[in-house]
Formats: sequence, structure tokens, C-alpha cells
Amino acid sequence: SWQGRMSMSGGGFEMSEDGGMSIESMGFDNFVAGGQGLPKALNGGLHYSDKYFQDKVKLNANYSYNSRIVDRINNSTTQYILPDTQYFNINNSTSQSSNLSNALTLRSTWEIDSTSSITLRANGSVNRNENESNSNTRAEDINHNIVNRSTVYNQAISNGKNFNGNLIYRKKFKKEGRSMSFGLSGSKVENDQESRLISNNYLVATNMNIDYNQN
Repeated sequence: SWQGRMSMSGGGFEMSEDGGMSIESMGFDNFVAGGQGLPKALNGGLHYSDKYFQDKVKLNANYSYNSRIVDRINNSTTQYILPDTQYFNINNSTSQSSNLSNALTLRSTWEIDSTSSITLRANGSVNRNENESNSNTRAEDINHNIVNRSTVYNQAISNGKNFNGNLIYRKKFKKEGRSMSFGLSGSKVENDQESRLISNNYLVATNMNIDYNQN
């Protein structure tokens, strides 16, 4: 939980009910004080609706944007007291995580006549998540001489795309309660991930470096 926050928001732009565009919400949050890390969030939404061809075609669309970034800094020193020795473990680390998403929904209806219509519904989203961290650790003896030290770098990135839609034809018959509908639908999902780990460990006593690099 974050104990303090500055925020800014706005919205309320509208046009006529039968057509036009409106900004549903836009906001920016900058959290400060307390909690783990310093997060910043930006979000917004957009709505559009209109009618065409003597109101026979109706269109509604919604778009949303969300972004969140969290920065963390951690510094710690731990002293270990054992029966035959004492040493310190000192760690300095930074990390950042970010999440970004864009989403769109669409609905359109064509009233062919008083008994038949075609409706199209579609929605999709694109998401990206990134996590990155750096850690530097060293061990020191009681006289603060370095015994060993290590650095670790981590990075993970994931991307996702999700799209789906359906098309429905409806027909009403003259007899009350009788109708027919026919639909087509489809979807597509894409996900990919990549990660990277780089580390280095140095042992003073043996003057040895141990490197590790994994993608």
C-alpha cells in the first residue's frame, strides 16, 4: 500500500447522443511516500457512437488505455555473528516493472428492414509487460575487507494479443415468436515471452570470476 499520492484526472467531453465522440476518463497517478517502490499510472478511455444511412446502421466503439510503471530501490546491510567469525552482507538493488495495455471494443448493427438485421461485434487487446532488475551484493569480513561479490541482472518481457469477433444475422418471421439466426465467429491469440539472466560472481581468495549468461 502507498500512503501518499498525487493525482490528476479529467474528462466529460461529449457530443450528441446520435453521433460523436466522448472522452470517458483520463487520469494520471503519481504515488509517493511509503509502500514498496514508486508507481506511476496513466489511464484513459474514449467512446464513439453514431448512426448512418438514415439511422439504419448504428456504430459504437470504446477504447481504453492503461499504463503502470513501478520503480523500486532497496539497500540493506546484514551482520552475521557466528561462534568463530563475523561478516557483513551488503546488497544494493534496483528494479522496474511496467504494464501497458490497449483495448478496443466495436459493435455495429445494420437494420436491413423491419424483419432482418446483421450485427458485428469485435474486440481486441494488446498487452506488454516488462520486468527488469539489477542486484549488487558483496560479503565483507569484520574489518570490511571484501570476501566475495556478485552482480545479477534479470530481464523478462512478455507480449500478448487477443482478438475475437462474431457476425450474427437475424430474421423475424410474420408468425409471432418465430425467428431465425445465423452466426460466424473467430478468434486469434498470440503470446510471446523472452527472458535474460546475466550474473557474475567474484571470489577474492581464489581471484576467480564465475560468469553466467542465459537468454
